[in-house]
Amino acid sequence: MVKLFKRLNFKYWVVIIAVLLCCPYFLYALPDGESIIEGTATFDRSEPNTLKINTSSDKLIVEYTGFNISTNESVFFIQPSANSVALNRVTGSSISDISGLLSANGIIYLINPNGINISPNARIDVAALVASTLNISNADFLSGKFDFYKVLGKNGYIVNQGNIIVRNGGFVALLSQAIENKGSIIANLGTVVLASGEKMTLALDDLNEISVVIDEAVKDVVLGPNGEKVLSAVKNSGTITANGGKVILTAKVLNNVFDYAINNTGIIEAKSVVNKNGLIELVASGAPIVNTGTLNAGTVKVDAKDTIFINKGKVIAGAESTVDASGKIAILANTLVQGGLISADKLVTIEAEDISVVLDYTPLAMEIDPVLNTSPGVIIQAPQVKIIARQFGSSAAPLNINAALTYINRTQGDINI
Repeated sequence: MVKLFKRLNFKYWVVIIAVLLCCPYFLYALPDGESIIEGTATFDRSEPNTLKINTSSDKLIVEYTGFNISTNESVFFIQPSANSVALNRVTGSSISDISGLLSANGIIYLINPNGINISPNARIDVAALVASTLNISNADFLSGKFDFYKVLGKNGYIVNQGNIIVRNGGFVALLSQAIENKGSIIANLGTVVLASGEKMTLALDDLNEISVVIDEAVKDVVLGPNGEKVLSAVKNSGTITANGGKVILTAKVLNNVFDYAINNTGIIEAKSVVNKNGLIELVASGAPIVNTGTLNAGTVKVDAKDTIFINKGKVIAGAESTVDASGKIAILANTLVQGGLISADKLVTIEAEDISVVLDYTPLAMEIDPVLNTSPGVIIQAPQVKIIARQFGSSAAPLNINAALTYINRTQGDINI
């Protein structure tokens, strides 16, 4: 009888181990090992696959051994107001895997220096979100000083494959050494920031207007989830939408650790609405910016003054609003490689070390590369065209266009070359 019991007991454990190996989501479970550092909160796990975090504190800091949400699991933050902030920091050694629902009526910070993976089935629905592999001190957070810094020995990576949505006027900030959005991010009338660096400062005013300054560049290679080298500091292959708001992609890198500082192959939209101008801003240092997708906003600004801007996609600025700044595109680059579409309702300004082009009221299509391979030709259509260049392509002459076909169609006004 004892032998029979032992055999059954052995088989029982074999079944449990097999289930755990075949179903890895059981290994994640909900956020666990919580320790409240600041504020008060209760953690209700009475419902299956659900964690409810109730807090009466406007500023809450909680540290966890792990912060994961499996498929079919939900985490709800119930906060005093939409401006209440809960900082959740992982002190364990594993990445955070978000595959279920994260919901909050306030602002959520998720800090995990190991990395953050937001899976395709995930949904994050909050007033505003900061997800970061860079840490912030408790004192800075409580005082409203948002200085983020790299944790020694950690080269974190954030990937979003799911759906992130914040209330109108809210913000999404993904801060890390490397970030990729493969999913959907929506922050209409608000701001989306994807920022790559080792030290940076977020500025946040009373109206939740957000900006970022990168203080220290990424100096080390970043490895992705499968151990492969990450090629882009900031990459968007999904969709980012902030109509009537702002989308900021910014990266500062050193030592050729990335092929690209910013790489957009997806769709980024910040269209103007009524009296709210939409803005897309790409700012990079140390590696090129490349666009093979679509940038569509009231205003588009590209700052690659010490590097290269490669446009093989679409850059569009429409003047849907009554704001004067809408319908304008401004590109500043050391070198421009232009093979896509640039179209603005009012003004296009392109300034480069070798080329400065001001085009008032387009559409515009140009085909230029660093050695001026313009076959089948350069096509510029605008009421007024001014081309000023110290050096054009590989030519040392003030302006040298050498193409099988160069066609400039003047619809009205003057053409000054």
